[in-house]
Amino acid sequence: MMYTIITEKKYQRGKRAKGFPKRYLPEIEEYVACLEDNPFQVRNAKKLAGGCSMYRKRFGSWRLIYSVDKKTRTVVLSDLCIRSEGTYRR
Repeated sequence: MMYTIITEKKYQRGKRAKGFPKRYLPEIEEYVACLEDNPFQVRNAKKLAGGCSMYRKRFGSWRLIYSVDKKTRTVVLSDLCIRSEGTYRR
């Protein structure tokens, strides 16, 4: 059974950001398709500290932040932002 993908406003704004390199869009869409199939078998995702089910995937200097809920079988794409000191403090 597949996971449901939910996108938050920050993620949508990140994709439309002025400095966002459009060359990453196909790679991100392919990654999201893999998350839909099985979010625990994707490659190069790092679990964020803090004991929550938040992960990040790196696309150059940009980060895709997402969470996985096993009970409801959902993946929430929380943010797509450029890496900075405050990226993971949200």
